[in-house]
Amino acid sequence: FIALIAGDVATSIEMNERAAELPDARAGGQYRITARAQRLNARGRPDREGVTELVESTERLPSAFSRATGYSVAAMSALVGDPERAGEIAHRSLALLPPGSSAWLGAYHPVPLWHVGRGELVEALDHAAILVETGVRLGEGSALIPSLVTHALVLQRIDDAEGAATVRGALPRRWSVYAVDEQPQLDAWLASRLSAEA
Repeated sequence: FIALIAGDVATSIEMNERAAELPDARAGGQYRITARAQRLNARGRPDREGVTELVESTERLPSAFSRATGYSVAAMSALVGDPERAGEIAHRSLALLPPGSSAWLGAYHPVPLWHVGRGELVEALDHAAILVETGVRLGEGSALIPSLVTHALVLQRIDDAEGAATVRGALPRRWSVYAVDEQPQLDAWLASRLSAEA
């Protein structure tokens, strides 16, 4: 995970593939799916076929937790490769996890972004608030990243350049893992709007 956040996708893929060979076969499957998703993303854009492959591989995993992890990984890839399915896949993961747990929080990350993609801005903000509330309760600051991304994209949709720029400025360097297409679009929009206002 640290290698991925640092931008070293090759090392992250290698580490997941090595972890997949560990004696615990239950965990091995989820590492293979994570490595497969990272390879899809490293090739460029995940596509529908790749997302379907991730989902089908996940369905064959033996434990509920491994399947939940696989669905969570597939949902993040689906935000780019098959946006209409992203919410349904994320909810498959959520159904397998204890509500409000740390694992549940991680699986919830794609939900508000899926609503933004569908133009459901009020719902997106409602789900972003759930991320923040749960993250604060669990002491997990990582929940703030997809929530801030959601807020920045909603502010862009309602044409609030100053607000979107403020939120965008608070995001860490590697936030694009949550919004592959949206980051360059938001940045270009902000550059255009703010330079026109200057």
